Order: sequence, then structure tokens, then C-alpha cells
Amino acid sequence: MVSKDTIITEFINQYPEHVHILTEAGFPCVGCFLADGETIEMGCLEAGIDVYDLIDTINAAIDNSQNEDKKEDTPNFTSGIKE
Repeated sequence: MVSKDTIITEFINQYPEHVHILTEAGFPCVGCFLADGETIEMGCLEAGIDVYDLIDTINAAIDNSQNEDKKEDTPNFTSGIKE
């Protein structure tokens, strides 16, 4: 899971499919050279974004995508059964 102390580039590298959440929130540091050393909390402070709302949104998106991945991995035992 992501926390307010997560380094921005670590988040980007680990969850590239969720970077859009940062950009849609107005997060300034996605492509910034400071992203290597700044935390998500630091970026939120600079942009006036509530860090806890952003973290909740990110973690919910991660949970949803992981649950979708699990559904895709679950075999469908009903396929091929004729009624």
C-alpha cells in the first residue's frame, strides 16, 4: 500500500497504471526532478492537496485493480456446462 511517506518515483515505478490519479488531482511533481527525493506528502503540501484523501483514493484504486486481477486468475468452472 501507498502511504504519505512513499517517495513519488517509487509510487510511479510500482504503480504506473495509477499515476493518472496524481495528475488528475493537480499533483505537481509527477515529472519533476524532485520526485526522486520527495514524498507524496511533500508534493501534496506544495499543491494544497489533502494528502489523506489522495492516499485513500490511490489505495482504493490499487485494491480494485488487484481484485480485478484475482477475478481474471480465477478459473471459470461453469464454462462449457450445458443446461
